[in-house]
Amino acid sequence: SSTGLLHTLDARIISYMCELLHIDEQEAIQIRRSYLESYGTTLRGLQEHHSVDREHYMDYIHDIAIESFLDSDAELEYLLRQIKAPLAIFTNSPLEHTERILQRLGIRQLFDYVFDIRFQEFLPKPHMQSYMRVLENMGVNPHHTIFVEDTLRNLLPAHELGMYTIFLSDTSSQILLEQVDVIMPDVLAAIRHIIKMKNKG
Repeated sequence: SSTGLLHTLDARIISYMCELLHIDEQEAIQIRRSYLESYGTTLRGLQEHHSVDREHYMDYIHDIAIESFLDSDAELEYLLRQIKAPLAIFTNSPLEHTERILQRLGIRQLFDYVFDIRFQEFLPKPHMQSYMRVLENMGVNPHHTIFVEDTLRNLLPAHELGMYTIFLSDTSSQILLEQVDVIMPDVLAAIRHIIKMKNKG
């Protein structure tokens, strides 16, 4: 989020909604908030209520110059290489957008799996079926899985399944710690925590 990329994606989603529904920005923001709460993604809500063309929506939203926001990250690559376990991306974004980001960061080769919104048959996180589908495809036990996420509602199904859950957040509270296993300020801190856990066996 610190790069500005998510802000730009948000702006394009709001722009799309304003055009599609002939509404102003404030109304689009309110509708989007309700869709995220009810369906997990804006796209899912737009599908349910307005029968939008999924591919047209994704093409529009992700038509962004990734290189303007991201660059290769040597520290991220180094730390990921220390994790001697299969690595997977599980995202509500389309594959092509995810691949562009991973390539730009210089870490695509480190991931064994990329599960995108099409793999989920457009049933996004936090729908439990999508988590089960990913676990089944990887052939892994949820109790032997670590799930890292920056959106709390997407962590709850993983926690329920028995995954070790890491919430990326700069906010900590006892209430949050009852819903996840640990809170880390950023992805680098999360990876260091994972490495330390694995080294302890």
